[in-house]
Amino acid sequence: MRKRFIVQPYAVRLEVFIDDGGPFQRSEIGREFKDFGDSPASGFSCRVDVEEDGTVFRRFAIWLDKETVDVDIIAHECYHTATDILGYVGVKDEEAMAYLLGYLTQMIADMVWEF
Repeated sequence: MRKRFIVQPYAVRLEVFIDDGGPFQRSEIGREFKDFGDSPASGFSCRVDVEEDGTVFRRFAIWLDKETVDVDIIAHECYHTATDILGYVGVKDEEAMAYLLGYLTQMIADMVWEF
């Protein structure tokens, strides 16, 4: 499963991949997001700069293995993503980090458990 979001109020793109061995397997995701590693982890997060219509922007992604993921892994990958997002937009506020981390973790956990 692949879902795309715009994370507000930061207006950045986040793509979440939940790999169940279906059409969005890790190898296919790696072609699009070159930073995806080869480690056998249950989760991974990365970012990539892309150009569309002459504008360069950053996309963020989280990949999770449906079979082995748990809330610790979700929170771990969301922390990396929240740190990357806030660094990208220049926000250094601890409270903003807390809210964004909670929001991402809850949203993605709901996706995983409903999938």
